[in-house]
Amino acid sequence: MFNNVAEPVIRGSDGVWLKADDGVQLDEAVRVLRRTVPKNGTNMAAAFAVAKQLSPRPDNIIMLVDGMPTMESETTTKSVVGGAERGNIFRRAVRELPSGIPVNIMLYPMEGDFDAPISFWSLALTTQGSFITVSRDWP
Repeated sequence: MFNNVAEPVIRGSDGVWLKADDGVQLDEAVRVLRRTVPKNGTNMAAAFAVAKQLSPRPDNIIMLVDGMPTMESETTTKSVVGGAERGNIFRRAVRELPSGIPVNIMLYPMEGDFDAPISFWSLALTTQGSFITVSRDWP
């Protein structure tokens, strides 16, 4: 999971693949994700950098996002990041993505983040992933 930094959902599992058939680990991951409250900015490049380091490589990436990334490092002095700059941050983050990995995206769009749907749709399309977004009247 990522905000301004990327970190494993289950503490202590950095760089280690979890077994998909381990019900205890799966339950723990779901529990942690349900209790995780979004905070800070979003550094998508950090998430893709982790994917690049995994061995074996991921066979796909599933991203749950609420909009375009706002950061390129763990900290920033900026309090506001405009739409054009967020688009640039997104494009630079995508360069960190290892090639040949489908990116499947679930977008929970924020009001006013006009470039997010087309940018994430394009990422899913070019990586042969999928793109889903919630209905207009959410939440």
